[in-house]
Amino acid sequence: MESRFSWFCQGPMKDKYVKGAIIETQHPTPRQWKILEVINEHDHQLDKEDVDNEEGIFSHITTRLHCCRLDVPGTRVDIRVYLQVPWTNTEFESPRVRAHQAAEFDLPEFRAYRVMNSDPDVSRFTPRLLGYEIAKQRNEGDVPEKEIGDEDAWSEDMLQIPFWKLKRPLRDDIRTQFKDTYIKLRGLGMYPAVSNSDSLVFDRANEHLYWVGFYDT
Repeated sequence: MESRFSWFCQGPMKDKYVKGAIIETQHPTPRQWKILEVINEHDHQLDKEDVDNEEGIFSHITTRLHCCRLDVPGTRVDIRVYLQVPWTNTEFESPRVRAHQAAEFDLPEFRAYRVMNSDPDVSRFTPRLLGYEIAKQRNEGDVPEKEIGDEDAWSEDMLQIPFWKLKRPLRDDIRTQFKDTYIKLRGLGMYPAVSNSDSLVFDRANEHLYWVGFYDT
């Protein structure tokens, strides 16, 4: 996927997040991932007024990548990359000026996966956080020399539910799983960003229901 105007296709980010490129994450243990497909990109660039008027938001972009673990090619994961970008109409200011825009931030999606993975029960039906990396952009970066974001890798291999094509006993089982997992998920204060069937996937192999999509998908 390549948008008409893509932050990831220019400057220091050019060729870094493209098919065939290698991504490294250092936490909790060093791992390398090979990009198999660029799924999408979301632009959340804001102006100074937006940032000043609402606490906790920041000007950024994201891209979602489908990858494999380099030393275990059969492993399939999704990686989301967050990158802080300059406020609107300040893209060509000096690195020193743009650096003042950088802010530390707590990503809702990253926070959700950390919380869910810490619960042995909830982590059975939500994506597993396999690794992450937090880095700083170089001086020529969009918002240089500040903490800018992370690369999250999580397992998300199942398919969306073809609910009405399933046999009645299996549909009843899914309904039961939905009620049970919903209560447990809400008990942690978590809920997917999209409140519809896009947030549910079903693993036919073990007839297990999973929740996904805790931010842009």
